[in-house]
Amino acid sequence: MTHELTSWKAWILCWAGVFLFLPGMGQQWKGIITDNQATLARLHTQPAAIADMPWKWDVMPLGADFIAVNNGLFESMANISQDEPLRFLSDIDRWLLGATVQLPSFGLRIGERHGIALQLRMRAFGASATSDNNLFGLLGEGGFEDPQLTGTAFQDEFLTGLVHIWGEIGATYGLQIYNRNGHRLQAGITLKLLNGFGAGFINLENASFVVDEDNQLSEVTGTLQFIYNSDLDALLNEGTLRFFARPSVGADIGFEYVNPKPNGEGPYRFKLGLAIMDWGKLRYSPSRNSGEYAANFQDIDFNAFENAETLEELADEVGRVLDELDITRDRFSIQLPTKLGIQADYHIARIYYLNFSAYIALTSGRRDITSTPNFSAYLLTPRMEKRTWSLELPLYYHELGGFAAGLSGRIGPVFLGVPNLFTAAAGNFDDFNAFLGFRFGGRYKAPQENPFNSR
Repeated sequence: MTHELTSWKAWILCWAGVFLFLPGMGQQWKGIITDNQATLARLHTQPAAIADMPWKWDVMPLGADFIAVNNGLFESMANISQDEPLRFLSDIDRWLLGATVQLPSFGLRIGERHGIALQLRMRAFGASATSDNNLFGLLGEGGFEDPQLTGTAFQDEFLTGLVHIWGEIGATYGLQIYNRNGHRLQAGITLKLLNGFGAGFINLENASFVVDEDNQLSEVTGTLQFIYNSDLDALLNEGTLRFFARPSVGADIGFEYVNPKPNGEGPYRFKLGLAIMDWGKLRYSPSRNSGEYAANFQDIDFNAFENAETLEELADEVGRVLDELDITRDRFSIQLPTKLGIQADYHIARIYYLNFSAYIALTSGRRDITSTPNFSAYLLTPRMEKRTWSLELPLYYHELGGFAAGLSGRIGPVFLGVPNLFTAAAGNFDDFNAFLGFRFGGRYKAPQENPFNSR
């Protein structure tokens, strides 16, 4: 049986396309964020780094980082059907996609103790999780027409999903607050003007139903939240993208201690850093088509949703078959993916370094539908670093995708990496990450020779 792709499903596919094909989440730039020479790439994890960057000025004209974390998404996508373009999701029960595009950004070192930077970034995240991956089949053309599901009873199920796109203009200031005999303590802060472009979430809780023949769901119970921001109506209906329609503020704050080597040999013996990243939230006004609904032992003909051509028609149909709850939302907020960063960098000898960093999620989007998707990550990165090139071997573990290992590096003005290269080559596709960026700058010359310049 062939089905036409209705507009609201095309809208869902469009959202998926944003995350699949827009090159850029973090931890961004895995591997490169340990490189002392790549200051602007490091600032989102440690804003204090601007205070002693080895450049008088540093420019990053463009960079893009893309991440996908899942439990079978890429293998499932190989089975996409033309007639049922979203049915491939029924092979997985959780996924997360993120993209960051760094637009032209600039850093400047002012004397020995100060540094400033201006950064522009566009960021997009999407995630979903479910207690039973067959629930994703609801989005597939034909719904639960799979004959294997006929007679199946689902009990106390949940399905959550969130998408979020926003922009950032970040102003960074770093200061060496202590410097004696090579021991340095520096602090930095990035204040961000945030602009939300689009946000929405769906949350199905305590759902129970039986799948009958002919796409019927019987004895349906549970609650459903279907909420997205009103600016998306302007984008979908008028093609208008409203810049700075929903401004807010955010911040990154960091501290870094630098321990010198005896007799000033090399840049340092070790560095220790602490940072809070992505503090803040964005507030949105919900579309009039948003709603919160409940079902109480009802029978639902899922075929009715197939005739909905737009989000408005879909919302009307949901309101017709479910009881709308008397809940009024003047606004809703989406929390940024706030993390606590702990960094330790050890200079072994000459060009050899070892870095350990932990990025601990302080907010979570796994069941908290008002938080941008977030997870903790732990990285061990040996590297070789010189003024004109670097090579890193990031080994990392995070809660959703498990262990991964790959390569990253910098040569001249170009830095790039595939931090999961080796695990992907071994056949593990639970995690995919790739980035590419460009930077150039002029060396900083201190009154006394900067240790980075001698290597």
